[in-house]
Amino acid sequence: MQNKVFLTIVGLYFFLSAILHFSRMALDLNIDIGGYEVPSIVSGIYFIFAVFIVYWIIREMKEKSKEVKEETELKREVEQ
Repeated sequence: MQNKVFLTIVGLYFFLSAILHFSRMALDLNIDIGGYEVPSIVSGIYFIFAVFIVYWIIREMKEKSKEVKEETELKREVEQ
């Protein structure tokens, strides 16, 4: 159960950050750090990374859910 909560929180974080990075690219917003302008390609790379992480988290949660369901069915069969 704790694992599911953790994955949900991390998934939401990466989903929101992916949206923000995509918005930065789409709106062509500039970010200056210490007088250096960060190129939009950095947001593009991070967007791809964040989407991959969100996909991986969703897949992992589905697998865990399937495992729990199978364990529950096995327990029911043993009890009968």
